[in-house]
Amino acid sequence: MTQPLRFRTVRIASLHGLLLLAVVGCGPEKTVEVSGTVRYKDRPLPVGRIFFFGPKGHPASGDVAEGKFKVAGVPVGDEIKVVVETTSLLNEIREFEIQQEEANAEEKPGVATLPKEEREKRKADPELVKAMKELKRQLRLTPIPPHYEHPKQTPLVYKVSENGQVIDITLEVPD
Repeated sequence: MTQPLRFRTVRIASLHGLLLLAVVGCGPEKTVEVSGTVRYKDRPLPVGRIFFFGPKGHPASGDVAEGKFKVAGVPVGDEIKVVVETTSLLNEIREFEIQQEEANAEEKPGVATLPKEEREKRKADPELVKAMKELKRQLRLTPIPPHYEHPKQTPLVYKVSENGQVIDITLEVPD
């Protein structure tokens, strides 16, 4: 005997709902604020970014400045992966440098340059240019080992409690 169409539709929809709950989980991750320090070569990491990956894979991130960080929205759990990286900052600095080169380019016959008004808009304050050069210098002096920069390779795994906490991280120098 066949079941009425309405009953089959409700049963299929219920099965899809249960499957979705099993895949996604039963609600949002609990998150807290975590602060702390990052050290490399026995000194505070001058600049960088830090990411906390929970079991659902959604990262919480923040900046590291003079070895200190404070990140909100860090997932609570026993095995939270931590990534510390500086590569993206170097890439952003390079983009800034290219933009400044274009802004300061002289018009020459036969050479494509931005219109004068666009070049003027892109010129940065000299203090910002100086600060970016110093940031680049600091990053070049402290290239951290690449395995700290990838969630699948990082050895940094911490327990994050519901009360939040302070985590002090030391990046080991490879042998």
